Amino acid sequence: MPSSPAPGSDSGSLVDTSNSSTTPLSGAATFTGTATDVSDYNRISVFIDTDVDGTLKMQFSSDGTNWDRTKPVDIDTSIADGSTHTLAVATQYFRVVVENGASAQSHLRLETILHKGDGGMLSSSPDQRISRLNDVRLSRVVNDPTWDMARNLYADRFVVHKFGSNPATPSGERDIWLWGAQAGAGNIDYPWPTAAETVRIKSGGNSNDTAAGSGAREITVAGLDENWAEATETIATNGTSASSATTTTFIRVYRAYVSESGTYGSANTGNIVIENTSSTDVLCAIQATRGQSQLTMYTVPMGYTAYLRELSFSVDTSTNKELTIRMYQRRDADNTSSDIRAPRLVYAADGVSGPQAIEFQSPPSFPGKTDLWFTSQGNSGSSVSVDYDLWLAVDSIVDPQ
Repeated sequence: MPSSPAPGSDSGSLVDTSNSSTTPLSGAATFTGTATDVSDYNRISVFIDTDVDGTLKMQFSSDGTNWDRTKPVDIDTSIADGSTHTLAVATQYFRVVVENGASAQSHLRLETILHKGDGGMLSSSPDQRISRLNDVRLSRVVNDPTWDMARNLYADRFVVHKFGSNPATPSGERDIWLWGAQAGAGNIDYPWPTAAETVRIKSGGNSNDTAAGSGAREITVAGLDENWAEATETIATNGTSASSATTTTFIRVYRAYVSESGTYGSANTGNIVIENTSSTDVLCAIQATRGQSQLTMYTVPMGYTAYLRELSFSVDTSTNKELTIRMYQRRDADNTSSDIRAPRLVYAADGVSGPQAIEFQSPPSFPGKTDLWFTSQGNSGSSVSVDYDLWLAVDSIVDPQ
């Protein structure tokens, strides 16, 4: 039966004990509050702190029986210790539901406060991370989304900057990545893996690039693991010999860089090539002295959606040769046996000579496990480079009701 606020509710704020609790929940258990008549109040704030992930649901009803409007929020203990949510009163009755995860809680602090005035409105400090778990009224002197994401002020989104080049394009249409045009590589296209493998530094490098040498002592490999989740691992260099294999099995490698060197101001003395340990397919290369791989290939991690914000490319004009630049996508990259998704054109620019840049007002979007890459086509010999920026956002775990 719906309840009314306790006596003394003529004050500015009131703790709603019917929707507050300090009793920990067992695994997969649910706390369901009592319908409270909130028609005399303007705002509601709900605070929750616990040590087990779950779901907080804040519900409104016009009759105290049918809960027609629900605001679900993740209880994600990896992001925040405690979260507060503020709602405007939408209907006559309100209640709180807490759905616990599989493990038993060691503590639960749930408190609901009803406000007659503008109480319950929250503010954030200028450097506080913005998370989907907290409602805030945010004021910043400079509040540029790209700048904030670059500073890691959002818990559920970030920026990815990719760039790749081919210093001497071959004839025909070829993928744009540094190794594709290297001497001895055979002008190859990118060998997209179909199974996760450990990776290593290929033999044949420079003797200075060793764990105790004057060149690169350690590199970091970044990509996606067998679950299509982001993964990084460092590898100790081993001179002219192959390095030890990673413990991580990578289904994708989209970046490698020198993370430690033996001489101040220097990176790798020779080319450093990253290959799959078993298949020995080359996944990326760090050109001598550059310290960073250059490949246009990227794969969206599982659980994220990527949005293409900006794109720029340049073709060397000294050769007086024009190129066609194309961007492709392949969705469901984990499907390799049946009904395989074909490469699909995202963008094309014909007759490119010199630099060009595009900013997308309606950014194309790409779901998790989508491969992205660029190709060039035209006469051989031209140098081409591509840069692009992606905004990545966490997919919603709980659908709005």
